Amino acid sequence: MKRTPVSRLKIQLRPSRRLAGALVVAHLLTAAGVIACADGTLLSAALLAALAASLVFHLRRHAWLADARSVVVVELTDTLDCELEERSGRRISGIVLGATFVAPWLVVINVKVEESRNVRAIVVLPDATDRESFRALRVWLRWRKPEPTASRV
Repeated sequence: MKRTPVSRLKIQLRPSRRLAGALVVAHLLTAAGVIACADGTLLSAALLAALAASLVFHLRRHAWLADARSVVVVELTDTLDCELEERSGRRISGIVLGATFVAPWLVVINVKVEESRNVRAIVVLPDATDRESFRALRVWLRWRKPEPTASRV
């Protein structure tokens, strides 16, 4: 049976408990380091407050997908053009960069946003989408991965 090549891959993302856990652990370890080095000054309290704010921000934006700017849909083409859909419904076009990371347990898609200097990093763990979509995303990015010094950027 001959299959026609797929020209687009669309991945629907959902909240990730694993990413939430990793973010909490990383922030708690950093807070422990701040406390261990704390000298009781206002600076230590400010650092802990900044860490707490950072945790809430990253949980809402990346793990829980509750922020209006959270990416909830990733659509890739054969040429590694990318379209992101945010929770607010806003669509963003871009190009997948060579710095994209693919492993069996983690995918980080780095997207250079068109008409901007910004790069968006989309972190996808296995629990952020269904099993087949995660496998398809890993295969898609491995076989179509651009060169690290892509001239398209």
